[in-house]
Amino acid sequence: GRTAMVTVGYDTETKGLAITNTTSEADRITFTNTYATEDETYIYVKKNLVGRSWQEGDDWTFTLTGSEGAPMPENVVIHATSLNTSEFRFGPIAYDQDDIGGNYTYTITESGTVKGVTNDGTLAKTATVTVAYDADTKGLAITNTTSEANRVVFTNTYEAEGETYIYVKKNLGGRSWQEGDDWPF
Repeated sequence: GRTAMVTVGYDTETKGLAITNTTSEADRITFTNTYATEDETYIYVKKNLVGRSWQEGDDWTFTLTGSEGAPMPENVVIHATSLNTSEFRFGPIAYDQDDIGGNYTYTITESGTVKGVTNDGTLAKTATVTVAYDADTKGLAITNTTSEANRVVFTNTYEAEGETYIYVKKNLGGRSWQEGDDWPF
């Protein structure tokens, strides 16, 4: 370590403080304080399928993009399939003191087609994250428009399609068919 000696006294001629410093300009001691804080959040998404249950082979892809300068999670693509849950999240997304004052918009897009299923009419939806300084905690205050209870929701609808034939046979007992016989179905 380094030592500095500062003597403070009273100067009777100037009637003020007399300060004597034993360190030279070259021996100046510098104190550097560093502030660092960080926190994280997630972008929460839900996939609804109306009209039928999830089936093997169902597969939709969700992609997350951010506004310019927005911190991003490690994985920005999630596949919602019949093998996993319909609720998922992107993240964690980490923020630090450099993000204070930031207002970040994240866009979630859905792609993929499944026979008989109409995708949500809005293929791209947004979430917003705002980062501020919390003077009480001396840390970050993150406001996120999504949460586990308030997810960005994509609702796809299944409508059966196709055709079939109904075969009918009319049996007449006790007499034979006669001209003009008519039995509508």
